[in-house]
Amino acid sequence: MSKPSFTPMNELQTQRIPVQVTSAQKARITRLARRAGLPVGEFLRRSVDFYIAPEDEKILAHLLDQVEQTMTAAAAAVDKTCARVAVSNKQIDAMLAANPAPRLDLRLLRKAA
Repeated sequence: MSKPSFTPMNELQTQRIPVQVTSAQKARITRLARRAGLPVGEFLRRSVDFYIAPEDEKILAHLLDQVEQTMTAAAAAVDKTCARVAVSNKQIDAMLAANPAPRLDLRLLRKAA
């Protein structure tokens, strides 16, 4: 992804963009700027510089496609594994049915207790 391009320090910032916000938004922006140790104007300029650019959206869309493909492949692998486990369970059930284990007489356990 591309790095944000900050305004060079020697470039004069002469343009204004009046923006109206709610009291809650202003309080949040002011609080975040204070936490960052920046004046509100500089905080807003840097926030804009970090905003996702259209070319970054293309990169994110590609990454999302890759994640979806990976998840589809992983789900298929899990399904295949579950099917193998089901076959194995049937084989075990058949073996147990053919050779039943000796039954435990619970009356003997009760007498011993």
